[in-house]
Amino acid sequence: MTSQAAKTDESSLVQIICPPEESGGTIPLEILDCSNGWKSSGFDSAIDAIATIVGCASAPFDMGVEMVRSLLMNLPSETRVPNKHLMMISTHHAIMDGWSVRIILRDLLTAYHEYADGAVEPIGLPHLAVEYADYAVWQWQHLEMGGHLEQQLDYWTKQLANTPAPLNLPFDRPRSETSSGHEGSILPVFLPGNLVAALANLCAQYHSTMFVGLMVAFQLMLSRLAGNVEDLVVGTPNAGRDDVLLHEMVGCIIETLAIRGDLKGYPSFSTLLKRQQLIVTDALQHANVPFSRIVQRLQVPHIANCNPVYQVSTIVCHCLLIPCLIVILLYYQFLTGYAQPC
Repeated sequence: MTSQAAKTDESSLVQIICPPEESGGTIPLEILDCSNGWKSSGFDSAIDAIATIVGCASAPFDMGVEMVRSLLMNLPSETRVPNKHLMMISTHHAIMDGWSVRIILRDLLTAYHEYADGAVEPIGLPHLAVEYADYAVWQWQHLEMGGHLEQQLDYWTKQLANTPAPLNLPFDRPRSETSSGHEGSILPVFLPGNLVAALANLCAQYHSTMFVGLMVAFQLMLSRLAGNVEDLVVGTPNAGRDDVLLHEMVGCIIETLAIRGDLKGYPSFSTLLKRQQLIVTDALQHANVPFSRIVQRLQVPHIANCNPVYQVSTIVCHCLLIPCLIVILLYYQFLTGYAQPC
């Protein structure tokens, strides 16, 4: 993560990997000591202090200077958790994806427990067989030089030909005329355990995955909300780490898959499961091509206030259960109520 970005003469970004002697092999950590109370540290209240952390997390990055920032706050002794700390790590999405977060949290917790047990030296992490620069070179050689790019683009050109118009969902207000300013919020919805178990059993019965079952249910809901449309596209992120060599690497490898839903003929849920399982399987077999190249090949008409190809996305996440240490992930969209179209 000791990298910077710089523009070439063609105004495209390139990665600059800082040598250890320049970066020191560490990330700057800002420390806010509030152990003597919020006011002694210049804050009016706990809310004011948290707002400072949120502001630090959500501030734009100057990619030529930094791509990661961190902050450690020592909480006041009068709080319910005396002698405790709150840590914030914020990174640019260009250098980290969801998979990377799990790696960072695991290594951070390992180091935390080592120091808590009296260790005085930093933990020695295993040497990586490949680094992100190696992956970038491989991707270019595999797709551009190996001829796989055209093969995968041909698949997506056929799969996403004549994509439907943007979903006409019943919003409570008109869409913004531009891609910015889409303010939103969070509405938690909890599914009963017996419903989740029933869906899992149904998916297993038809040799489908839970992800496909949730995708089918989501597409059916969108179809009804949009006036029973029979053709729609939903985006979903793909980790892109099929190779075991990539499992321990920190970096942004994630790509977007555009999953098309074929609801023609009022099919049953079981029929949709089998139909969608084939679509998802084929999509995963052609998942190496960057989504931007697919959009470029499709020549989708530009609409200022809509994402190309799809306007709704979904993601299935596995919860991280972290004992002994509270780790708070600060997501800009969640904390500020700003939902950027993706």
